[in-house]
Amino acid sequence: MTIALPAALASWAPHLNLFPDDLAAALAPLAQRLDAAIGPMRTHDRVDEGDPDGFSDIGRRGPYDRLLLSEWLLADDAPDEFLRRAAMGEHGFLQLARRTRTGGRVSFALFDAGPSQIGGPRIAHLALLIALARRAEAAKARFEWAIVQRPDMEPEVGLTESSIRALLLARSSQPPTSEMWHQWRERATAQSDVDDFWAIGGARLARLAARDGASGVEVRDELDPETHQISAHVHRAGRADAHVVLDLPADALCARLLRDPFATAVAAPTKPQAHVAPASNLLFTASGSKLIARAHDGGLIAYPVPNSPRSGPGYPKHYTAFPSHTKTTILAAGRIGKAYVIITRPGNGDALLVSCIGGKNAGVAVGAYPIDVGYQKALDDAVNPPLSPCFATPQSNPAGSRLVIGLPGNIRMPGRCSIATLYKDAKGAHLNPIYNGAVFLATLNTPHHILCGLQAKDGWSVALDGSERTPQNIPGATDDNSPGLFMGYASALGNERYGLVAAYKGDGYWSVLTNSAELSLKAIPECRVVGVIATRRYQTPALVLLEPGARRLRVLGASWSHVLPIADAPIEHVTVSHAAPIIAYSTTNGEVIIYSLEHEAILYRLAPGGGAS
Repeated sequence: MTIALPAALASWAPHLNLFPDDLAAALAPLAQRLDAAIGPMRTHDRVDEGDPDGFSDIGRRGPYDRLLLSEWLLADDAPDEFLRRAAMGEHGFLQLARRTRTGGRVSFALFDAGPSQIGGPRIAHLALLIALARRAEAAKARFEWAIVQRPDMEPEVGLTESSIRALLLARSSQPPTSEMWHQWRERATAQSDVDDFWAIGGARLARLAARDGASGVEVRDELDPETHQISAHVHRAGRADAHVVLDLPADALCARLLRDPFATAVAAPTKPQAHVAPASNLLFTASGSKLIARAHDGGLIAYPVPNSPRSGPGYPKHYTAFPSHTKTTILAAGRIGKAYVIITRPGNGDALLVSCIGGKNAGVAVGAYPIDVGYQKALDDAVNPPLSPCFATPQSNPAGSRLVIGLPGNIRMPGRCSIATLYKDAKGAHLNPIYNGAVFLATLNTPHHILCGLQAKDGWSVALDGSERTPQNIPGATDDNSPGLFMGYASALGNERYGLVAAYKGDGYWSVLTNSAELSLKAIPECRVVGVIATRRYQTPALVLLEPGARRLRVLGASWSHVLPIADAPIEHVTVSHAAPIIAYSTTNGEVIIYSLEHEAILYRLAPGGGAS
């Protein structure tokens, strides 16, 4: 990738262009300020220290074994003149030529990977790596670096993607010790070409460097909740110290810089046993940290959602809700607190049962909720109902949480889903169905605003916080019993009232609401729209499409497109996270894929069959 840099930063392009554009733009001001604080390398020539290389000139000083032959001839023919010239310093001598040694041929940096340097300080390390590499290149010197906690490592040379990854992956539970420091100093001393030595890390490494007269940068996290800054105190041997305070990039950019700046990491596949293969559609929990599905034995499966492709894949967890012989289906599920809340209908009876499994109940009012005869029939008529979401609204309290659920079957609109709220009060347990609804889960700019999508006769609308207040109509949306409406992760682009919403308008066009306008996106013919998503990288929302043949997903924006890897089998279920730019899908052979649009890489892959790997 290349980035158009200001003229003042043009010389940084070869080093910053290693990164994606947005990360390069975030690192540039940090590297530039640190470079100014460090200063250029000293590159004075040491002309008297090189090996002899013939003769270069004639001078008035030198040993008499290099006296010119013409002077010796004068000693034979005119000895008095020879003595006079000797006394007056007028003799001519051959001057030795020497191979010039240029100071600063190797610039060496030692980085601290100890516990005091995790998080924000690692961003400063990355900026310093760029600044020192460019500084050495400007002085026509070689740049090497290493980790102080690894005295046996072979130093990295230069600035490359692999060396940047090596720095970011370096971790140690030990702070630097004097033994580690002296081992590296001895190695550097033995290498006579090292004329520029830097120690970069915490206060302990800075003290060790100052004691030996070496240059160093002490990096500290300011740890101020009101700011997002780090400080760097630069001690330059033979020069005045400098102190700079740096504003860190946005949290999302910092996370990408630390986890996978080049978006090339690939999650290792995990091979599950049959009891953790999905038997239903997939759903993200309210926090977006888990992906859930029904199990083949009637239980619930929770798949972890890693933060980056380099994170450990983890293993899915299987929760048994009831004996398999009961043949009870989980109708809705979600994660509230540390527990999973499931909605079932035991024995196809006249009540819904709310249960908590896998953790401590966070105040959810568990128990039976009666349902009327009409709703019982709607549930009876539902064939292979999808797993619906269940989440608590901000009105929830320990005395009795209000849950919003989506349930199969609809008394007034056959074939559609129903929204219902469940709550308990002094008068008992209540289920309040909203029969003309289809439940969705999305968040606005604060985590306390939850949207519940409702389908009315005159178009699509939403109710805030899952309440039964009069829903707000979504502009441009219509209901023609075709693809419908999707809600998704909005980043900073979502409409402040509705979040990120895509509603079908007809003739292949979809209306997508953003924070500044209503966009009209046209889906590719023969592709099926399965969601809507937004990402900071492209700054515009996009539709998520399932291509013909069901082997590949495509993300389609107004001026950009991105395709996901081809699946090994037809894709059966797709869901888009409302909490991050992440897409999850499962295939007909039981494979589960979690894909990050931000990293443009697979976060998690659950291969069908076999044991865990």
